[in-house]
Amino acid sequence: MNKKVIIEGEKVHYVGYRPFLISKAWELGIPNYQAKNLKENGTEIVEVSIGGEEAQLNEFTEFIKNNYPPEAKVSDVRDGEPPERVMSIEKYDRVLASEQHSTMVQAGLGMMGLQKQTIDKLDSFHQDTVQRFDNLDEKYLRISLNMERILEEMKEERKEYRTSIEKLINAILSQKSER
Repeated sequence: MNKKVIIEGEKVHYVGYRPFLISKAWELGIPNYQAKNLKENGTEIVEVSIGGEEAQLNEFTEFIKNNYPPEAKVSDVRDGEPPERVMSIEKYDRVLASEQHSTMVQAGLGMMGLQKQTIDKLDSFHQDTVQRFDNLDEKYLRISLNMERILEEMKEERKEYRTSIEKLINAILSQKSER
C-alpha cells in the first residue's frame, strides 16, 4: 500500500523536516519512503510518499499530524493522491544525505564569502585606523614643536622682563641713595 501526506506551512523548509520524518520512518520499519520540498503560491510544502503495511502507514501518518520539528510553522497536514511507486527508504536515505551535504557545502561557501567580506572590512578599518593615528602623530608633532617654540619665547620674554625689573629696581635704589 502507498500513501502521500502533504505538509503545508509558513516555515516547513530548512527546519530539518525531512530528516525528522525519515528517522521516524526508519523507527517504524517503513520500507518505502521519499519526501521532497515544494513551493506553491508562496506556501512551503513537504510532500511525503510512503509505502508499506497499512498499520505502519497509519501510525506514521498520525505521527506526522501530531509532531513537527521545533522551528516548523505548519498550517495544514492532509492526505494527497497515493503515488504509484515509492523508492526504497535506503535509496532515499542516500539521496537525502547527498542533498544535506550539498546544502552544508553551499552554506559553508556562503560563510567563507561572508568571512572574506568581514576580513576585507576589518582590513579597511585597520588601514583607516593606522591613517588616523598617523595623522594624530603628525598633529601632535606640530603641536609639540609649537609648544617648544612658545616656551622658548616665554623664556626670552621672562629674561627681558627680569632685566627690565632689575633696571627699574636699580634706578629706584640709585635715586634713593642720591638723596
